[in-house]
Amino acid sequence: EKQNADLQLIGLEQEYTAPLHLTIGGISEIFYIKGKIDRVDRYQNVVRIIDYKTGKVEKGSVALKSWKGLTEDIKNDKISI
Repeated sequence: EKQNADLQLIGLEQEYTAPLHLTIGGISEIFYIKGKIDRVDRYQNVVRIIDYKTGKVEKGSVALKSWKGLTEDIKNDKISI
């Protein structure tokens, strides 16, 4: 059976840091985002970044409507980008 042949585990519970290049209003800046990722895998040639949640998490708590809301609204504390 070839069911899991397309699944490759890349990492578990690892700290990651990545540069984020943004240009807003003609000003370019580099920001660094970092955090702990629960699981990284590749399934059917698509890399997936997975953050498992424990407890009850409402869908609205992990959806981001604007970048501004990420830092200004405490209800977004479960969002990690």
